[in-house]
Amino acid sequence: MSFIHRLSNELTACNRQSTAQLYMAVSSHLTPIYPKKFRYFFSGITEGFVNSFRFYLQNQQLKPNSIQLYLRVFQTLYQKALKEGFQTQAPDPFGDIKLSKHRTLKKAISAHTLRKIATADLPGGHPCLVKSRDTFLLSFYMRGMPFVDMAYLQEKIFHTTMYVTTATKRSNRYRYISKKR
Repeated sequence: MSFIHRLSNELTACNRQSTAQLYMAVSSHLTPIYPKKFRYFFSGITEGFVNSFRFYLQNQQLKPNSIQLYLRVFQTLYQKALKEGFQTQAPDPFGDIKLSKHRTLKKAISAHTLRKIATADLPGGHPCLVKSRDTFLLSFYMRGMPFVDMAYLQEKIFHTTMYVTTATKRSNRYRYISKKR
């Protein structure tokens, strides 16, 4: 699997750790079902092998979207190998396999439960409990802002309608509504 390791190292050098980690996760899942050296690996990939990989992932008790993600990443690695000149038996081993996301059940709390949390009388008014509750509510009100982004918030952000996420360095917009109406 040195090809996957090389691609992963290249991605890490380009500061794309998440994709590099995904490549390595796929590699680690492939190893138990195809432990041979890489130079023979892509020549043995057939539609049957891809199906075997999918069944292996299912037997590992992975969720459907995780399985689909690993299959899409595996397909990407396969395409990259073809571009680099690796030979294969099958024209398209991913041909009949659907790689679409499954809708997941949204996990949300009711407005009533949120009000109970917001107005809860915390034992002894302990500052840590109050801060934890307020941090949770802020994250909820900011549409699920990750904690790491909340940790980097500064007062000046509340005078704009945008913040930059820590992980992706992308700008996110939110609406700040003043209590003074």
